Amino acid sequence: SAVEANITAFVQKLWQIAPRISTFNSRSLDLVNWPKGYATNFDIFANQLAQRTSRVQFVLKDCKWPLSLNFDGISDLVHLEFASDSNHSLFIQLAQQSARSLQSLKIVPHKVAPLYHPDISALIWDGKSRLTAYPSLLSLVLDLPYNLDVTAAPPPQLMVRSFVPFPALRSVTVAEFYPFGDDTLFRGNSKTLEYLHMIALPDVILMLRERKVFTRDSHPRLRRVFILGTNGSLPEYFGGSSGNFLEFALSIAPNAAVRAVIGVQFDSEIPRVLDLFSLHPSIQTLSLNGTNFTLLTVIKLVKALPLLSDLYSDYPVLDRSIAVFDWAAIIASSVKKYAPLSKRFKFWCFSSRGNLTKEMVQCVLLLAVLCPNFNYAMSSGDNQMEFMLLARKVIASPGFKNYEQRLKRVLPDVRKPTTFTENMCPLMRSTMSSLRRKYGA
Repeated sequence: SAVEANITAFVQKLWQIAPRISTFNSRSLDLVNWPKGYATNFDIFANQLAQRTSRVQFVLKDCKWPLSLNFDGISDLVHLEFASDSNHSLFIQLAQQSARSLQSLKIVPHKVAPLYHPDISALIWDGKSRLTAYPSLLSLVLDLPYNLDVTAAPPPQLMVRSFVPFPALRSVTVAEFYPFGDDTLFRGNSKTLEYLHMIALPDVILMLRERKVFTRDSHPRLRRVFILGTNGSLPEYFGGSSGNFLEFALSIAPNAAVRAVIGVQFDSEIPRVLDLFSLHPSIQTLSLNGTNFTLLTVIKLVKALPLLSDLYSDYPVLDRSIAVFDWAAIIASSVKKYAPLSKRFKFWCFSSRGNLTKEMVQCVLLLAVLCPNFNYAMSSGDNQMEFMLLARKVIASPGFKNYEQRLKRVLPDVRKPTTFTENMCPLMRSTMSSLRRKYGA
């Protein structure tokens, strides 16, 4: 038709202008309510564009697709991102057509009602007899809603131990709901997995334990682990003990260098927490959210982890047993008792929960005095400038003034990204905020 010829000519012209196009990014595209024929024309355009390259990336966000839309000609995608609330079957089709070539897959539906939940098992099972594997998939991100029936048993076809749908996975993010009833996601990739970020809900914890998915030497390349729990999940599986949960979290890749245990409070079990961490000296970057550490606890934690360089925690407080009359005396006695505490520890980011105080800043700067290579501190949130102004006043006060030159290095530069931000999972901050809202962590 004349319309198809015009689209072909447009794609050819586009290819002349930008011959290295590799990303097709569609955002907020409503083809359902467009005039008749637009969807067909879009279909022709997308197919022709995809056929021009064997390494195209598809990003579909907030789009509405008519059931008539057909992407039959699109295959060999390397990246597919889906963040829409309609026509999940189209997304499943695109994924399956590129099953052998896909390297990255991201699924983030927006609605929380089960009606909008894409059946993730359809990616690998057609509901009858056909199974689909993704031999090249390296990265999988699943951010699915909580309020779903998670008790349903997996289809018998997926429980066949010889079926390995994701054999090459290096990075797995399960930001909320785990979509399989068994270990389908982790089957066959224990030697390739390098990064794990998941919320450990009770049913998932039970499955991981029963299937013995993570054992001491099962994942030799897994070095970055982020386990998010909730205090609500503790009683049934861990006897209400945060320490027991931490022990489980640390049992996943015991030698991981970057570690986050989020959403669980450890205040009442600090001695056991410190003992557990002492058994994992390889940790270099650590995030513990939900616990208000005293300065003495942080000192003991740094001492227990000789390789620790970056720490994220809730705000620090001075031990109540210490009478705050003379900070110069506190500094002098701390230096005599602990310095040098660690030559590795360099960065501390703490959450002030919108209530930054002078005492918090004093605790951070005292730790900087004890660690000779400590060079950066920041308060998460929007009070970076307030932290910097308070820190300047504290540095000029008695006791701290003796270390003025060293402590000036600690002041944050809000214009520069931190090494901690680069190390930690990009989803972690938003996930922590979500957990705070839902569980008061």
